[in-house]
Amino acid sequence: MIAYYPSVIAHIFSGLSLMFSVIYLFINYKLLTDTYRTLIIILLFSVALGIHGISHLALEKEYAYNPIRAFLA
Repeated sequence: MIAYYPSVIAHIFSGLSLMFSVIYLFINYKLLTDTYRTLIIILLFSVALGIHGISHLALEKEYAYNPIRAFLA
């Protein structure tokens, strides 16, 4: 069964956006000037998701905080 913790979900989305940025780079490697700007935005979004997931992990560990539990109950 999948654990519905915010840190796990943030980690999944961070990994997906990172994978998307690598695929985007491989597809558009010839248009490097336009690709570079878009790639930086995607990678910054991936980092932001990852850091947000780490903050949720700390909240889950210290306070047993899981906001998704309110929506599933």
